[in-house]
Amino acid sequence: MPGAEHKRFVFLASLLSLTPLLCLPWAVRFLEAELPWALGGWLLLAVAGVVAGGWLVFSHGKPGNRFLGALVGGMLVRMAVTAAGMGAAMTSGKPTMWAFAGGALAGFLPVMMFELIWFYRASQKDAARV
Repeated sequence: MPGAEHKRFVFLASLLSLTPLLCLPWAVRFLEAELPWALGGWLLLAVAGVVAGGWLVFSHGKPGNRFLGALVGGMLVRMAVTAAGMGAAMTSGKPTMWAFAGGALAGFLPVMMFELIWFYRASQKDAARV
């Protein structure tokens, strides 16, 4: 059962993943790219990142290999989603690959940076308890 720490992570990561939406439409217009593809890339990677990060937080500190499984599983999901989206963007017949890539990067970076900071702080708390 997810605890308060898990819910807090998912809430904050979801909130942070919305920040690129402020500049993504401007960037797409500036780069003359397709906005729906950029938003699709953002959405896929933001959701995959929040879900994978939430799984990591839920698995952190549990006995066995749960954390390692969550880490590898989360990375594989992110790679599969990126590959599927890029494949769809490349076969659409329009110059949409760069729009999707930019959107995917905008969905990936904020959540990944938040995840890294979250686990760095968690490791510092664990070290202080020892």
